[in-house]
Amino acid sequence: VEQTGINKVCITGGYGLNVVTNSHLVKNLSNVKFYFEPLADDSGNSLGAAMFVYRNKTKDKKKFPLGTTAFQGHKVNHNIEGKKCRPIDIARLLDNQKIVAVISGQAEGGPRALGNRSILFDPRNPNGKEIVNKVKQREWYRPFACIVLEEDANIYFDMGRIKSSPFMTICFPVKEEYVKIIPGVTHVDNTCRIQTVSDGYLYELLQEFKKLSGHGILLNTSFNLSGDPLVETPMDAINTLKESSLDYLWFEKTGQLLV
Repeated sequence: VEQTGINKVCITGGYGLNVVTNSHLVKNLSNVKFYFEPLADDSGNSLGAAMFVYRNKTKDKKKFPLGTTAFQGHKVNHNIEGKKCRPIDIARLLDNQKIVAVISGQAEGGPRALGNRSILFDPRNPNGKEIVNKVKQREWYRPFACIVLEEDANIYFDMGRIKSSPFMTICFPVKEEYVKIIPGVTHVDNTCRIQTVSDGYLYELLQEFKKLSGHGILLNTSFNLSGDPLVETPMDAINTLKESSLDYLWFEKTGQLLV
């Protein structure tokens, strides 16, 4: 930044997965506008290389709207039969301390669960980390991220100059008065990796959960068991439900709920 004068920086590759470093950069380089690629692994680097070659070969100077690389996986196509449920029904289950896995639309492309292949739980539960880590069969010390209504994010977290964080690429300090209110998503250093939500079914679900609990925030972790890749297909989801202690599996697009 000092040498080039450039103040718009894209960070990708495995480096971009380091949410602690990303937070440090945002906090300490206030004059720089960062974009942290949600597909933050070597495939993200490949996308950047392809864009670079295209610009050099075509000399194209046009600017194109920036989409997202976050969803690159399998698209749901199924005829699963179950109990028909709406977001308000799922919110009630979560408020009653049930663990709900969700499969919706196209699977995430990177290692972040952004609501299309997610496991959801109530972040207010003081034993939330232990409960969900036991379900996922992973180490006790692994932290959990959250989804939160975009307009409410600054209530729970010290967001600084950041207004939204839709891809879970930055962690933020949990405000002191909420550390004990959302212990399920508060890490040992009192931070949380967050996904702000402003539309879609997750937004409706968070609104319904807020009506019940007073808080538009949920624990969100990837829909898979330890050592397994992220769930892709409906059959992957059903097999994971059978092999784990998950309470429910919800196919969001059709509303079908499996136990």
